[in-house]
Amino acid sequence: MTKYQELGRLHADSVQEQREYADVCREFCQTVLAQFIAYFECPPEAVKVFPPEGADKGTVYTLWGAMQLEEDAAWHVKFSLELPKLIVTFNLHVRFCEEVFYVRIQLLKDDVFEFRRAEEYDFSKVFNKMFARMEDHFQNGFQKWIRKEGEVKTIGFPKPTKPVDNEQE
Repeated sequence: MTKYQELGRLHADSVQEQREYADVCREFCQTVLAQFIAYFECPPEAVKVFPPEGADKGTVYTLWGAMQLEEDAAWHVKFSLELPKLIVTFNLHVRFCEEVFYVRIQLLKDDVFEFRRAEEYDFSKVFNKMFARMEDHFQNGFQKWIRKEGEVKTIGFPKPTKPVDNEQE
């Protein structure tokens, strides 16, 4: 085999490896979203996907069209849950390495969940935390914001300032 042929083969192998990585992560994300719908018992049309950056307003995205491979080697996608009078969005990051999926949902801050590659997955721990975080925000978020210590709440009123003395002696 010539060096030219070897480079061609190596490139083809690399492209195939990237496709397989994308397919594995996409299938995993489909499973996450399907279980999300089942866990929250919401109609499937209440969950939408779109790219993490640069989504075109009014465009309906497929999961494959919405997922973006970022520099952290994770696939990023946003998905939304349409509640009556409110749309809640989530950033989902999925990375696959050495037969383990690493999952991060921005709502849950620094939590990274690990799932060994399997035929079935149980995301209830993740969804329980998501539900608890949203429930707490809806029940207590406003009161926590109002009671934040050390901050002055202006709620539309400018902070009073001292008058400036323009007269110099």
